Amino acid sequence: MRAQPSLDSSRMLSMRAALALLLLPSLAAADIDEKGVRAGSVYTGADHDGVKPSPGITGGAFIVQRFAPNFGLQIESLFERQTFDLHPNNTDEGTFHLYAIEAPVLARLDVAPQRFYLAAGVGPVVSLGGVRSVMTSERVDEINSFNLAAQVGIGIEVPAGPGRITIDARYRHLLFDLSDTGNFINEPNAVKQSHMILVCVGYGFP
Repeated sequence: MRAQPSLDSSRMLSMRAALALLLLPSLAAADIDEKGVRAGSVYTGADHDGVKPSPGITGGAFIVQRFAPNFGLQIESLFERQTFDLHPNNTDEGTFHLYAIEAPVLARLDVAPQRFYLAAGVGPVVSLGGVRSVMTSERVDEINSFNLAAQVGIGIEVPAGPGRITIDARYRHLLFDLSDTGNFINEPNAVKQSHMILVCVGYGFP
């Protein structure tokens, strides 16, 4: 019988994949048109009655490679701390913090050059596990380690100094279940796709 990977080996694989995603922009930055950093807030919900949306945080790096004056690819590497309020059976069961690395690859169309743009695409999501806090905090590993997420949104760039201030607002939806079980909220049913609103402010260097 084929041996199943242990929890420790799965966690190590997730951490290696997350590190690779974090390094993605720097590895691709040899010949690009724009690079920068950004940080902001995420508001995450899930398709489950026992999970209520709550604000979290995100931050990371991005690059832009243009193939035409108004079209290109925007590749990001973001660390996220998503927050969920847990209310199984309409009771208050504390909060759940999910830590993840996400690397969306977005097609970017500049509608008003150097001002306003549209972005849409998909990218991998690597879960680093979570922490459930009720009376005490405990680590949770029932979250699926790998997923894919689709994103669509808008952005604005404002010239500032040698670069530009960027403001992005996007909707993101997981393409597969967040968890195969609901154990982390004390319910047996799977927690379906999560959806998220992301708002970031950053600075892009030429």
